[in-house]
Amino acid sequence: TEFEFIIHLESEDTWLIGGTQDNGTLGNPHNTPRERTWDQIALGDGGDCGADDTNKLCYHSYYGIEIERAPATGAKAFKWVDVSPPAPDDYDALFYPPMDVLEKIVAKAGVTLWMSDDSGDNWEEVDFGGEAGEKASAVSIVSRKRIFLGTEKGRLVRIDRASSGWAKGNVTQLTSPRSEFVSDIVVLGTSKQTIWTSCSAFGGGHVFRSTNGGKSWSDRTGNLPDIPVNAIVIDPKNHRRIFAATDHGVYQSKNSGTKWSDFSNGLPNAVVGDMILHERRRVLRIGTHNRGAWEVDI
Repeated sequence: TEFEFIIHLESEDTWLIGGTQDNGTLGNPHNTPRERTWDQIALGDGGDCGADDTNKLCYHSYYGIEIERAPATGAKAFKWVDVSPPAPDDYDALFYPPMDVLEKIVAKAGVTLWMSDDSGDNWEEVDFGGEAGEKASAVSIVSRKRIFLGTEKGRLVRIDRASSGWAKGNVTQLTSPRSEFVSDIVVLGTSKQTIWTSCSAFGGGHVFRSTNGGKSWSDRTGNLPDIPVNAIVIDPKNHRRIFAATDHGVYQSKNSGTKWSDFSNGLPNAVVGDMILHERRRVLRIGTHNRGAWEVDI
């Protein structure tokens, strides 16, 4: 199965959904000795997903800017309703635009950023200052008032919500560590000054860190192979421990990217498109482009 994106609920041990391109969105993995199957919970081109643990809601998307929302659990689980941003029919975005969810806050981005504070019922459009046709490739909601965004050209911006909403928020252009596709953004700590970002391109650095809010960056690629990095996870119990999902399995660093080692642990040769950490269970989960979804205790 070709998983493009995966997401889970931190409050649930086994709840997991994932977008699988032409095979729709899958959920409810049955992981028993007798059955290792998934339910198809949405048809179409399965794209990025999101989950709201507080309100027990989940989101899935198709190609383009469309989003659907449903209860994540209970009798009405996966009964989808359309909560797409009111973008025009010719709106430009990546085939699978990035999205993120933090409680009731939902973000989805193409050539602009769309923000909702009420689970997708209402939307505001934000101009993040990109060039004509420049499309967002990563979004990361770090609080109810702050979001980071990266683009296919390496642009990085911080958007801080105004008291009146996101549309009039403050957009700050950050220094870019590399003018290539930003695949992931992770922001650490209450100060929001430590930022990690990854690049899914060949040549040059693939993992970068800033300790001053994006004013300057250090290359933490170390001895990683010259292959795209598609997602990164920072261990919340040890910020020096980093995991990188790449076009050739998973790598781990225990010293903030100075040195990396293979962490595939017998994983078949596979492109790892997405990676998430179930913090309570200490379980790392990945979605691959050709060998399904996997998890491992860390």
